[in-house]
Amino acid sequence: MHSRDEIRDWLKEVFEAVEEAGACSVVSLKHYSNVGDRETELQSLRSGMPKWGNPDEMAAFLDTIATRHAKGLTGGGAQQFELGAIFGTSGKPTRFLPFSRIGALSFGAGGSAAGALSSEPPTAIGQVQQHMRQSEVLVQTAVAQIQPTFQVQNAIIADLRKRIAELEFESRELFVALRQQLIDTAQLAHDSRMKELEYLRATEERRKLIRLLPALTNAISGRTVFPESTEDTAIVEALAGTIDGSDIAELAKALDGKVAPEVLTVLTSRFATLRERRVAEEEELRKISRETKKSPISFVVAERDAGGEPTAEDKALPERKGEKP
Repeated sequence: MHSRDEIRDWLKEVFEAVEEAGACSVVSLKHYSNVGDRETELQSLRSGMPKWGNPDEMAAFLDTIATRHAKGLTGGGAQQFELGAIFGTSGKPTRFLPFSRIGALSFGAGGSAAGALSSEPPTAIGQVQQHMRQSEVLVQTAVAQIQPTFQVQNAIIADLRKRIAELEFESRELFVALRQQLIDTAQLAHDSRMKELEYLRATEERRKLIRLLPALTNAISGRTVFPESTEDTAIVEALAGTIDGSDIAELAKALDGKVAPEVLTVLTSRFATLRERRVAEEEELRKISRETKKSPISFVVAERDAGGEPTAEDKALPERKGEKP
């Protein structure tokens, strides 16, 4: 069922169009009756009339005529109308706009003649036509009710697809970040291990240097800076640091019979004592290394200590002894 605005828009299109016969010259309004396929021309508007060329006034005028005519028919039901546009002097309409209007809702007296002009008369044919129209209205109503559900469903699906894409992007970014974090962690562990080995090496080198310091000082200076006993002790300790238990046994066998037994006993005992002390020092060094792995700042402390700089652990030493710093 076309509204008045749609009739006005159709008239605008008709006036703007120009066909081979010329411009629009006549607009006619017809009613179609189901009885004998009868059509009745209700109104014709021709070029030059007062309302001609004004789509708003013409649409209101023709719609009023069609509505009034439909209400006057006692057959009731939907009434079929049609607008036709004639161009030039052809005399035949070439453009059409069918539309319907609702007729009377109750039947009046008139016997078998009632509804003779109705598009849906109270006959078997009219009943079928009305049933078809009602079925169409029901289907359109059902579709109109379902359509918002589909629209909401489509909107939800679109939102879900967007959210899934966002989550996939976030997951990919998180994976890249975690992978980089693992790489950085592995690199940090490697760097920490290298610093730890450097610390251990530097500590061992300093210890050896300190042991040989008296002998080296006396040798370089050419005079007795450190007592000879201290120098001898440093040399013995340095020698003891390079041998193990099996070397001491081999040394005892090699010197057996060449030196006095009491000297050999004192020497092997001295080597054994120094070896036990070296083992204890190495165990302490390994303990420090284990503590270094547990504390993130201990790597920095080890590096500073390896460079001979004072460290924060030196300040914490009284605390470990139960004293106040």
